[in-house]
Amino acid sequence: MAKVKQIARQRGTASGGTRALILAFLLVSGACGLIYEILWMKLLTLVIGNTVFSVTTVLTAFMGGLALGSYLAGRLIDRITDPLRTYGLLEAAIGGYALLVPLLLAGTEPLFRIVYQTLAPSFYTLSLLRFVVCGLLLLVPTTLMGATLPVLSKYFVVRASHLGRSVGLLYGVNTLGAVVGSFAAGFVLIPRLGVSWTIALAALLNLAVAGGVVLVARHRASREPAGEAAAGGARQRAGKQSKKKRRAPEAAPAEENVAGVPEGWSRLPVVVLAGIGLSGVAAMTYQIAWTRVLALSIGSSVYTFSLILTAFIGGLALGSLLIAPFIDTRRHLVVGLGLTQGAIGLSALLIVPLLGELPVFIAEAVLDGSRSFQSIHAVEFAVIFGLILVPTSLMGAAVPMAVKLCAAAVARVGRSVGTVYAVNTGGAIVGSVATGFLLIPWVGTQTSIVIAVALNLVAAGLLLLHAPRVSLVRRVAGTVVIAGLTVAAWSRTSEWNATILTSGPFLYAATYRNTSAEQQIALPEAMQRGRQTVFFKEGLHAAVSVHN
Repeated sequence: MAKVKQIARQRGTASGGTRALILAFLLVSGACGLIYEILWMKLLTLVIGNTVFSVTTVLTAFMGGLALGSYLAGRLIDRITDPLRTYGLLEAAIGGYALLVPLLLAGTEPLFRIVYQTLAPSFYTLSLLRFVVCGLLLLVPTTLMGATLPVLSKYFVVRASHLGRSVGLLYGVNTLGAVVGSFAAGFVLIPRLGVSWTIALAALLNLAVAGGVVLVARHRASREPAGEAAAGGARQRAGKQSKKKRRAPEAAPAEENVAGVPEGWSRLPVVVLAGIGLSGVAAMTYQIAWTRVLALSIGSSVYTFSLILTAFIGGLALGSLLIAPFIDTRRHLVVGLGLTQGAIGLSALLIVPLLGELPVFIAEAVLDGSRSFQSIHAVEFAVIFGLILVPTSLMGAAVPMAVKLCAAAVARVGRSVGTVYAVNTGGAIVGSVATGFLLIPWVGTQTSIVIAVALNLVAAGLLLLHAPRVSLVRRVAGTVVIAGLTVAAWSRTSEWNATILTSGPFLYAATYRNTSAEQQIALPEAMQRGRQTVFFKEGLHAAVSVHN
């Protein structure tokens, strides 16, 4: 036991001077990841067309690669002796492959032309072929991206008492970098540099990060005393031999039980993974549904997509960073995660009426005619961020909490990060495909949000009912209270006004304001004057409304 503490102190001392630098590298890496996502989406419009299939291809490949990379890295992490150097090599591979993506995507055009001219496939068959081919091309770099967080967590986390804080910090900083990348790509880099030079810049940043990380790893290795390195190798070999002899996880030292889960609750990690998987499905359902309804108020463009994506990821980063200092000190973390899931669903449901009235607010307060292009987008971002801040922040807090609960030992933290991240991202893939292709065309945006709320409630119920060290009465009471509050909020939610929702304030705000002033009527009435909705339907590609 004393040796374990000594090793932890030695590793912490060795890495203490480089933590800030590695976090800066991780921030840049996160930014590059979102830059690539937006760039690949623009590139695929040239191959697949500007349809839901191009968006789905990028989202599925991106999230699928993240999930696959996290899963594989989690399974192989225990074999990695130098996680810092491995992280640098991953960043180098990402940057190098990113430079090839435009060439690879362009090389698919002759293949699709031959298939079309030879076989004359239907639209959906050809779209499916494009989806598979382009998705596989993008799966390589995204898998490498998904492996970075578990590998880096193996280097960062050295003490059980700091596991939650370290993982939360890593996840938060990486996500914060994604916020920077999303905003920079949509509003700065692509408009000023174009797609090709922006790809080159992002790849150069990845390669620079790789070089910096490798230099840091070499510097650490050169400063490590030879005797200590030999002792470390002996300890590692002894650890491998003892691991082969162990048959049950109970043989691990008591101080390595970082989750604080008592005996008899071995199924709890499965419940936590089920909850975080459902949370991933709900999160992507929210993002797609919110994007659909927000685009009706502020327009459908690359700027709108960047605004919504930046606000969404910003909430995730904020939640992870805020919860990180408190995860390791919470006794009833399972209860906390269950309540977090319930709060996500309840807060998402409470903003549904606000989304329905958003066109009125946009026409009245945002597009008043006196603002510049930049200030309009700044105000729109503030409105979007304020609307979804609570649910997205809670989503960001849930992932590091789940990692803490699933980690059985410090030595397996990389495996835990990889598993939790893979399950959460896998849920997001299911949510993306199901929402875009099934839920919104079948039941509409508003009902899709309600279904996502129900998924969060199921996750909350699973976690609360399986919480250790809490009486059954309290567990059931907590579940009933959350369900009751959500049902009460849902009962006060009315159906959106299709005429208001499709009024297009980003185009006609000035007309509505003039009508309101001239006829001395309220702005909502002016937005409906002379427009009676006779048909409204949300489809796969767009929402269609007919007025007389």
